[in-house]
Amino acid sequence: MKPLRHLVEKVGALCTNAVAALSDQTKPFYIQNIIAALVIAFFTTSAGYIVGLDRVQGLPYTELSFVSAQHIGEFLLTALAVMAILIAVSCFVRAERVLPICLVLSVTAFCYLLQRDTQRNVWLAVGIALMVFICCRWLFGRFEAPFSQIRLSYRAGKVLIGILFLVFVGYMALMGACRYYSFSYDAFDFGIFAQMFDYMKETGLPITTVERNQYLSHFAVHFSPFFYVLLPGYLLFPTPVYLCVAQTLFVGAGVFAVYGIAKTLGFSPKQTLLVSALYLLYPAMSYGLYYDFHENKFLTFCILYAVYFLLRRKFVPFYIFAFLLCTIKEDAAIYLVAIALFMLFHERLIKHGLITLGLALAYFVFALKMIEVCGALEEMQFGYRYSGFALNGETTIGNIIKVTVLDFGYTLSEMFRQEKMEFLLWMFLPVFFMPFMTKKVSTLLLLTPMLLVNLMSDWPYQHDVDYQYTYGTAALILICTLLVLKQLSPKKRNMLLLACVMLSLAVTVPRVVVRNQRYISDYIADRVQFEASMQFIDDNLSKESVIGAEGDVMPMLYDYPHVYLDPHSDELAAKIEYFVTKTGDEDMAQLTDRGFELVSENGYLAIYKSPNNSSD
Repeated sequence: MKPLRHLVEKVGALCTNAVAALSDQTKPFYIQNIIAALVIAFFTTSAGYIVGLDRVQGLPYTELSFVSAQHIGEFLLTALAVMAILIAVSCFVRAERVLPICLVLSVTAFCYLLQRDTQRNVWLAVGIALMVFICCRWLFGRFEAPFSQIRLSYRAGKVLIGILFLVFVGYMALMGACRYYSFSYDAFDFGIFAQMFDYMKETGLPITTVERNQYLSHFAVHFSPFFYVLLPGYLLFPTPVYLCVAQTLFVGAGVFAVYGIAKTLGFSPKQTLLVSALYLLYPAMSYGLYYDFHENKFLTFCILYAVYFLLRRKFVPFYIFAFLLCTIKEDAAIYLVAIALFMLFHERLIKHGLITLGLALAYFVFALKMIEVCGALEEMQFGYRYSGFALNGETTIGNIIKVTVLDFGYTLSEMFRQEKMEFLLWMFLPVFFMPFMTKKVSTLLLLTPMLLVNLMSDWPYQHDVDYQYTYGTAALILICTLLVLKQLSPKKRNMLLLACVMLSLAVTVPRVVVRNQRYISDYIADRVQFEASMQFIDDNLSKESVIGAEGDVMPMLYDYPHVYLDPHSDELAAKIEYFVTKTGDEDMAQLTDRGFELVSENGYLAIYKSPNNSSD
């Protein structure tokens, strides 16, 4: 009996010690540490299988063939092995140092790999957001101060932010250059600005011939004197690639304003680094860069720096950036109005708020008048973007205000349609809807431009995160987010910032990488042919010729002063001397029917001569 009793006592002691270990938070075998190791092992193994089967063998993980290629025993053994390694490491290195980092990396890697292609899936983003939030919520609930062992000074933070800035600008600018040299840009909206800057270099005037297929000032469409800020750089580097680089440079430079705002609000060095990373990873900051070149993309830079100097109470640079903001586009004054209201009701800066409001309204009226002076045509008015508010067949500012006030229910029905709700998810999900958590409702005044520019318009591009109309709104959303984070405790602030960065990285970077790889690989694969085609144009066409071009060829003709688009109408076809297109274009049948004759081709481009061209 004694041996049996002795055995029972030993088993009892082992069970007691096991329970004590599972209940002692300082032990690596604490039950929540084991659960964390199990979760990490599951996500790590799942990510490994996605890489191995989907990315290497081409088996889509969204289909049953992916599951069929796996063995449950192999999967479980792999997961248990990873779990055992984590627990073993925790015996030598404190679990508080190992598990938080591994959990963040494994969940982020898994979510990253879920993004298979360039297609947006906002509902998958919602699912990823839930996983990320639960992960961060548990992480900051289990550990008193995760990542507290990571030390970072403001100086080191600046260096890391500078590196992030260079990576962002270099990678996106490289994409832009490859797109241009591989004939992947279109006339709308890259070729018109490329030609406009060449005219500005030669004449000082923002003239284009392709925007409305006539000799016309771009300021008759949009009044954007801000382009003259970019002109000196173009004089030094007179190539459309400069536009790609300058646009990316300004968008990326907004990160330093975000850093400054966060530091002014009292964020720690690690928090300012996370905020800066969130800015560069925010979907609207990179998605829109794929849609060519636009003045709207400079809104972010001016808004962020204006608010930065406002919070620092440095009003001279504030007014400089406020004025620059207005010059970007005629409706940019809307964003300055929002900032003025923020100054009046949130910051209680009555004098400067009224001055800013007056500046915004006065410039808006001035800009509309200048569009008329520059030769605006009736069809260029903004009304078609707000056709849902056409009262008696007319869409004017007065009618929009009248409909909004007298039938607010109709306005709401126009603002919150399905496609616009998806847009709202893309804009607010990466910041976990924090702007609406504010304790001061006056903070939300910064979001009024979203209502006017993005939600009230039925022009589809104005509520699409892939286009340029999100840049001003995105800047204001991020400012609101920072103001809300300031109101939170450091622990909640850290948790939400980490969740935002994880989510934005998972939904932004995969799509950016896939799209960039496509443009870069296309250029590398056919570089010789593209370069020969650019020379082919110059060898066969004169700068004085009147030329017609397909949209995706026109940007290569930016320095030809007489270029028109798609001359398939009789009137325009009679006007041109030559037509340039890619070989095999189906639309050429319409031109050959009018007597256009093929005069030269190089296997990629073809040049046709008009029957009205009497030159040799």
